[in-house]
Amino acid sequence: MEIRFALDVYNPAEYYAALGLLELASRQDGDVMSCFETNDTTSTSSTFMMTADKEGVLPDLKLLEVTAQQFIEPLIAPVNVADLEVNWWTNYYKDAKGSRKNNRLAFWAGLSCPVDMLKGFQKVMGEMGSAILQHSVKVRAGKSSFGFDTRASRDALAVGYSQKEADEPSVIYPETEFLCAIGLQNFRPMTNDSYFVWKRPAPISIAHAAAVAEVAGLRQSRYTMAVAFVGQGLRAVSQVAKG
Repeated sequence: MEIRFALDVYNPAEYYAALGLLELASRQDGDVMSCFETNDTTSTSSTFMMTADKEGVLPDLKLLEVTAQQFIEPLIAPVNVADLEVNWWTNYYKDAKGSRKNNRLAFWAGLSCPVDMLKGFQKVMGEMGSAILQHSVKVRAGKSSFGFDTRASRDALAVGYSQKEADEPSVIYPETEFLCAIGLQNFRPMTNDSYFVWKRPAPISIAHAAAVAEVAGLRQSRYTMAVAFVGQGLRAVSQVAKG
């Protein structure tokens, strides 16, 4: 079966969300193949395509069990999403204590914690479809975000005013946020802020490498994120450039 999802490859949240879909699909079918269909000259609109031998490789995101692990710092505790451990926001591999401050990809601050964020996204998800990464909702109780989605700026200067002070609903893309967190686990950049798309079908084992480095024969394009401080300890992706 063939599965296709629309995305903007210049939006890291959508890119990593597509790879989150790939990660979930590969846990049901280890032979799933994937690639990006992009138009390099006329548009940022692209398509992420997966082919799988099995039917029903994508789960209902709203029904996935999300639980926090016991951890020395509860606010950054690793999370189990079904049978996948997600812990990329900790310093787990370097320091068992973990530190959100020392992780360049942990953009949120304050009392937000991943397990609550992920559960909150599940509550406002829509139905699965090819435009799932474009589904948005408005929330009034403030928004928690992983900071990768360039459509949901938290920078009052960029927006032109403070949404919080104006008591205006904030826009979030719940499926994109949820899947982005999953995709970052095994596809995140390790030494820089660049990511790659590949245009020739590749198995999951090659995809893990192709997302972070050049792999011969895959016809890749490279994109680099710029990250900015947006106030109150928050950081977010500010722009993305190709090349």
